[in-house]
Amino acid sequence: MRICHFTSVHPVYDGRIFYKECTSLAKAGYDVYLIAPDAKNEIKAGVNIVGVSRKKRGRLFRIFFLPRIIYTQALALDADIYHFHDPELLPVGLKLKHKGKKVIFDSHEDVPSDIRHKKYLPTLCRPIFSILYECYEKYVLSKLDAVISVTPHIVERLRKVNKNIYQITNYPICDSESVALPSKEANNDVVFAGGVSALWMHENILKALESTPKDIKYVIAGPTSTNYIEKLKKLNSWNRVDYVGIKTNSEVKEMYENAFAGLAIMNYTANVGGKLGTLGNTKIFEIMGAGVPVICTDFLLWKKIIEKWKCGIYVNPYDIKEIANAICYLYNNPSLAHEMGCNGNNAVKQEYNWNSQEKILLRLYHNLSIK
Repeated sequence: MRICHFTSVHPVYDGRIFYKECTSLAKAGYDVYLIAPDAKNEIKAGVNIVGVSRKKRGRLFRIFFLPRIIYTQALALDADIYHFHDPELLPVGLKLKHKGKKVIFDSHEDVPSDIRHKKYLPTLCRPIFSILYECYEKYVLSKLDAVISVTPHIVERLRKVNKNIYQITNYPICDSESVALPSKEANNDVVFAGGVSALWMHENILKALESTPKDIKYVIAGPTSTNYIEKLKKLNSWNRVDYVGIKTNSEVKEMYENAFAGLAIMNYTANVGGKLGTLGNTKIFEIMGAGVPVICTDFLLWKKIIEKWKCGIYVNPYDIKEIANAICYLYNNPSLAHEMGCNGNNAVKQEYNWNSQEKILLRLYHNLSIK
């Protein structure tokens, strides 16, 4: 059976699309193709990669012209099941359905909520665009064969549109035998690794550092903008920050191995369900898997994980004192911090890993293949 995944936004080696979903399907014996922008035509990990040219021609090209190119390429592959990942590709999914194909939409985000906070859209127009998108989304998804999303609040919203919905979260890939227990030895680092933006409350973390022991260092890794870094540099505790730029996965792993805590302090945005939070973001699970205690936002979903596994501390992302107290507590209690890190490591081995989600994905494809 031939399967075709396609995206107009995500890079070809996206963690969820390529390394999790496509490679899992290829391992299961499916003939898997992935259409992605500006990718090299090649076969990797059993996945046939098909590139379409975008050449950084802007958002309007991506929204209005690239879908037509992708549709032509997707139809030429004549797959049995099509699986797409971006809201601007809804028309493509609908066209393929009209051709008699089986089609899946993978909703990575709460798009109507996200539209209401798009800064490139005029403020007064955002609610209108959000409503129009949601109406069109309902129309298209009601006709598709299945829908996937990453977290409960999006799943429940979309269940009203299409009953054949599956929750497949972004838990990390984990070979339970290869995940080592963390070392008891750690330096004075607290670490953040990921997209460095205001979403992750770095300003508040830097303000909290002012009330912590002077030898604690905040190590930040990941892509960012010059403007945002310049903004952070104006804060008093910037001299305790080590911004190391973009690092490989193995380098990030080494950073966590030398840290006494990892930070996942995310803002209460509408896209993640406000204070409910999301299971679609992998950061908390990556930190847990690295075997260090996590200091994270007190999202309801994340609180349940922390309380169940005793693997860290949750805080209000706007409470500077609470953030400082959490950092100080783990710094001053290294044995307890080590125990929390081990607990998180075990949680990822036992529950929060891609193997559990792969089973759901394969069940979905099996069910579609026998219809």
